[in-house]
Amino acid sequence: MDDIVSGKIRPEKIPADWIGSPTKSATGWRYDDPNNAGNSVRIYQGDPNDPEPSKREPYVVVISNGKVIGRDGKPVVGYILAE
Repeated sequence: MDDIVSGKIRPEKIPADWIGSPTKSATGWRYDDPNNAGNSVRIYQGDPNDPEPSKREPYVVVISNGKVIGRDGKPVVGYILAE
């Protein structure tokens, strides 16, 4: 997982033309769609001290057309996206 979070390994489901870079506010890596600024995937290391239990382990955030998408494929209401 460390190699994925650090960007050393690109997950196979991330399109080859998406641009990878480190995230700014947390330990992780992001991939941006060069054809649509509203699409990206962010992979975070997680922080065991985060007040949000789901962010204490490694986690992924999928953004489609500017909206955070949940596991069910639907937009997540009220999710505050940190860079």
